[in-house]
Amino acid sequence: MERPWIKLGFAFWLGLCLKEWAWAGGLIALVFVVFLGSWTRKTGNSCWALIAFSLASGMVSAAFDAADDAPPAIGHRVMGRVVEAELSGGHLNLVVAPDGVKNALIWVSSVAYQPGLAVGARLLVNRPHLLSSQENPGGFDFKEWGRRRSILWQAHGPVLLLEPAGQGALRLLSLRKWARDALDELDGWYGAAVLKGLLLGDKKSLPQSAERALKSTGLAHLLAVSGLHVAGFALALFGAFSKLFCRLGVMFPKRWSAVAALPCVWGFVALAQFPVSACRAGVMVTGLLLSNCFLKPSNGKNLFGFAAFMVIAHQHGAPFEVSFQLSFAAVGALLWCGGRFKKGLVSVLWTCLVAWAATAPIQAYHFGTFAPMSLAANLVLTPVASGVLVPLGLLALFASPLTSMPLNWAAKGAELLVAFAEALLDLGWDQQIVGRRWAFALAIPICLMTGVCLRQKKFAILISCAFFVWSAASGFKGVAVEAIAVGQGDALLVRSDDRSILVDAGPDFEAKALLAYLRHEGIGHLDAVFISHGHSDHYGGLMAVLKEVEVDRFFVNGRVSPEPAWQKTLEAIQKTKKPIEIAEPGKWQMGEVQIEVLSHVLDASWGENDASIVMKIVGPGCDLLLTGDITEKKENDLQNRGLLGNICVLKAPHHGSRGSNSEAFLEALKPKAIVLTAGRYNSFGLPSPYALKRYQDRKIPLWRTDLDGWIRVSLSDELRIQSMGRDEILLP
Repeated sequence: MERPWIKLGFAFWLGLCLKEWAWAGGLIALVFVVFLGSWTRKTGNSCWALIAFSLASGMVSAAFDAADDAPPAIGHRVMGRVVEAELSGGHLNLVVAPDGVKNALIWVSSVAYQPGLAVGARLLVNRPHLLSSQENPGGFDFKEWGRRRSILWQAHGPVLLLEPAGQGALRLLSLRKWARDALDELDGWYGAAVLKGLLLGDKKSLPQSAERALKSTGLAHLLAVSGLHVAGFALALFGAFSKLFCRLGVMFPKRWSAVAALPCVWGFVALAQFPVSACRAGVMVTGLLLSNCFLKPSNGKNLFGFAAFMVIAHQHGAPFEVSFQLSFAAVGALLWCGGRFKKGLVSVLWTCLVAWAATAPIQAYHFGTFAPMSLAANLVLTPVASGVLVPLGLLALFASPLTSMPLNWAAKGAELLVAFAEALLDLGWDQQIVGRRWAFALAIPICLMTGVCLRQKKFAILISCAFFVWSAASGFKGVAVEAIAVGQGDALLVRSDDRSILVDAGPDFEAKALLAYLRHEGIGHLDAVFISHGHSDHYGGLMAVLKEVEVDRFFVNGRVSPEPAWQKTLEAIQKTKKPIEIAEPGKWQMGEVQIEVLSHVLDASWGENDASIVMKIVGPGCDLLLTGDITEKKENDLQNRGLLGNICVLKAPHHGSRGSNSEAFLEALKPKAIVLTAGRYNSFGLPSPYALKRYQDRKIPLWRTDLDGWIRVSLSDELRIQSMGRDEILLP
């Protein structure tokens, strides 16, 4: 009886020990043992897929030596050569290797397309700066993403082209631009935009309604060039060439069909700019086509392992990418668990169930969401998209110089695809926010399936119980106020165990950051939302929140804001059929925390900033004052009416502006700490140096969202303040 887990552990240890030598030795071993050995039917060879995967994963440790923690000095104007070029949304994203610096790259975004600019071109980059780190838990960590690729700096266009790229790179990029232009010329812009996602993996031009419909029904993978697209295109090509060669009377039609389909498949992968899932499928399809050329059976598990090795060899940090995990998890689960039923509808249902069970926990872990409709949607729409729409769209795209009719048909088909997704969404099974912690519970189905298929039921049940206990016990407990980093704006979350309210929602262009944090924490329901006043940096993100989060009550300051966006926000609130209330002075208990509204509705003689709702959050151990954007005038009014008293923590008024945070206000409150919300590199110059000096003169500890990112102030028995890089206890 073979023991694949012993070989798996040995291969992982070997990869850690050998490092750079393992690349050469491992590749030679894979070529001769895995790839060539896949044409034999011996059961022992199946475990080599696991060995290939583990060997490559072990060698990832050698790749991290490339990006040092202390980057070398770099000037404000840097010359370098382009090593990667990605055309997205009509603009280029470039990776540039600066002259004189080894193993350190620059990410240059939003560069206008110009002739001669592609891989191999030399250019001048202006003002590169270090990559920004993660601002909120659950958000995108740009710095860590770059470190896995040896990218240390970022910059924005424009750039100065010094030397054009070679003809090969220019033609490849021109091909993708030609495909975009051909889709832009279609009559139906909506269907053309969806086709850009299906055929080119370009989501920048996708309509928001289409993106939401596909994501909420678990069909987001269709917007990238997934492995299913590549496999469907390869199958369609192989079948078409086989019939053509049979009619022409060509000898060995299957062999020549495989030879003819192979360059077309890799042309599709190149057109999509080599995404991880498409590369994985391309390697596996190549093995299958070559096996047809030599008329020998193929071993899918060994091809799977070989594909993993090749992808990781090309991009060392690939196992940490979401696309890699989703693609390889789905295919691996199908290879090990998908063949339980041989034919019929039951087999199709089981295949979809296995793929759904394998990817659901990964989606929950990275995005905090779960799509209940994804099983039915993938069963109905994925075969249509990958098996019909993608092959038709690609063939129609290359036939468009002759006639645009087939491409218009494909665009209509893309519109129907989105319409069906919206119809499924209208059934009421919208995407649910579950949080990262429930990813372990969602892994129970695939764990049980794997245990049944590998005849390890008791072990699978034990692991499943541990997953459920972990998910149930890892929820938030206690009382806290959290300042979410949403750029130049306010978004504060008041939490008491599993209950929470949101005070302000930040600007609209930072709504993704707010939603990402709510998803990460599993907050799909809010007891209330308070909008402190009618400025867009405090309410702009609310419309996006209302699309995914259920809210019981809404509180406003009672004034009419002249901003048009405020009227649209009010209309969105009214559609929820929940009451909009004026935040009158009073107290409200939510679990262990007491919310006390101090301010009242002010007349028109007061400015909108001074009309901000001022709230005191009283916890079991200490309290916190939320001040909105009040100025010194409102600060004096609150003091004169005796509404303040001593405060443990102060949320700095008006993002730390000079006209707020007065000497008298700080002296009256005597806060133990200050939390300040501001955006990185904001154009308003906030916080003001004058306000910062007042804090420093009183030696008040300061936390800032522009420097510290997300901030959590615990109001339980101890005053504990945490951020992305700090954790301090101020009061025992």
